[in-house]
Amino acid sequence: MHTAIVVDDEKWIVEGIKAGVNWKKYGFEVIGDAENGKEAFQMIKNLHPDLVLTDIKMPDMNGLELIQNGKVASPETLFVILSGHAEFAYAQKALNYGTFGYCLKPFELEEIHSMLNRVSECLKEKFKAPIPDFSLEMYEAICSSNTVKMSQLLEDNNMTIHLNSKITPIVIQGVDDPSVDHNVRQLSFPMNFRRQ
Repeated sequence: MHTAIVVDDEKWIVEGIKAGVNWKKYGFEVIGDAENGKEAFQMIKNLHPDLVLTDIKMPDMNGLELIQNGKVASPETLFVILSGHAEFAYAQKALNYGTFGYCLKPFELEEIHSMLNRVSECLKEKFKAPIPDFSLEMYEAICSSNTVKMSQLLEDNNMTIHLNSKITPIVIQGVDDPSVDHNVRQLSFPMNFRRQ
C-alpha cells in the first residue's frame, strides 16, 4: 500500500479530498494531513510518504519551499501541486522543481483520481525489483540441490542465512508481474517450465 499526505491551509479542502477520493482503488492510504508547510515538512521527514498533495500558498512554509525541502528530506517522495488558476505560474515553477504534476482548483475528484492512477503506475515501475544477476545461477543451484553453491551465492550477495533467519519460499505460477512487498529482502527469478 502506497502512503500519502494531503496539505492545504483550507481544512475543508483537505477533508473533502480525504473523504471524497477512492484512495484504496489506486493502492493508497492517507497517513497524515497538514494545514501549513512547516507541519507537512515534519511529517515528510518522519514518515517518508510515497506521495504529497500540496497547496502552494500556505502559512509558515509555502508549497514551493515544502517541495524543495521535502525532496531533500525524502528524495523518493512524489509531489503533486493543488493550485488555483491565479497560482498557475507557481505551479509551472513547481514543475521545474521536479514535481510529478498538478491539479487546478476548483478541481473535480475525477481529476485527482486520474492523477492518483498516474502516480500509482509510476510507483509500480519505480519499485519493480530487478532480477539480481546471480538469480539464474541460484535457480540452477536450487534445481540441482547444490546447497554449497546456494550458500556461497547468498553470502556473495550479502544475503547470508543464519539458523534464526526467517525465510518464506513462494512460488507464483502464471503471473508475469506478481505483486510483492519491495520492502522485504527477496530473491526472485523466472521458472523454467520444462525443468523436472
